[in-house]
Amino acid sequence: MQNILVPTDFSDNARKAVDFAAQLCQRIGASLHLIHSFILLDNVFIDRQGMRAAWNEQQKTEHTAALLKEQQYINERFPSIEVQTHLFSGPTDNVLLSYCERAHIELVIMGTQGASGIAEVLVGSVTSSFIGVSPIPVMAIPKDFNGQVPKFMVLAVRSFEYEPRKIDIVFSLAAFLDIPVKLIKFTDEDESDAYMEQEAHKLEDHAKKLKSFYPLTRVSSVLLEGDEFEETMQDFCNQNGIGILCMLTFHRSFWDKFFNPSMTKKMAFHTKVPLLAVPIMS
Repeated sequence: MQNILVPTDFSDNARKAVDFAAQLCQRIGASLHLIHSFILLDNVFIDRQGMRAAWNEQQKTEHTAALLKEQQYINERFPSIEVQTHLFSGPTDNVLLSYCERAHIELVIMGTQGASGIAEVLVGSVTSSFIGVSPIPVMAIPKDFNGQVPKFMVLAVRSFEYEPRKIDIVFSLAAFLDIPVKLIKFTDEDESDAYMEQEAHKLEDHAKKLKSFYPLTRVSSVLLEGDEFEETMQDFCNQNGIGILCMLTFHRSFWDKFFNPSMTKKMAFHTKVPLLAVPIMS
């Protein structure tokens, strides 16, 4: 992994994403691309072009200064990593998609709450929106994350109909961080014993398959029972210490086949641990 992108709105939680990304870049020798986008003023009620141009130029100057200040913060704390800063105007999703393709970005790390302090706005809504369209993995850093080094990674699956090599990012990160992967399948508590036993065997077989693909990573399997996926997964992560929750997203006729977009986005808003959304392209 050579290029990691962090969009920022200069909020406290965006700074958490910057810190996490910088630590990761330092550990694996990757370059950090720091990006900020803003919208130029184009108000029909301001009929003087000179006034619009002056306001836009002032905004560009202020955003550039804020971006350079953020770069200075990274350089002071993580002097060994390469940092590139980029300022763009335009819709954030379009800016990010274009830049990711042009700069060969392999992972995007974003915060989940913006400067206003209101859940599911600003960076939060941008993160949720970008997860739904991104062709590369996106990691959401929650507002309550304390920056601890993850102790494990959870790979949550609903089915096993995907090529293991398509989730290389999960096991690459696990190897870089030297942490195990817990393969988890969620089931409702009211399922029959026969069904549970069958699913447990399938899960164990899939864990063995992943071990054969990624022999350097410790892999275990857990069949998780509960009423609600989000609550059950949160409880599991809380009880087992700090981790990274990985969810697969399938960009097909519907956004994904096994976790619908609202579930992944909901987890991005409310998870207490970093959430890695991995797109499985058809």
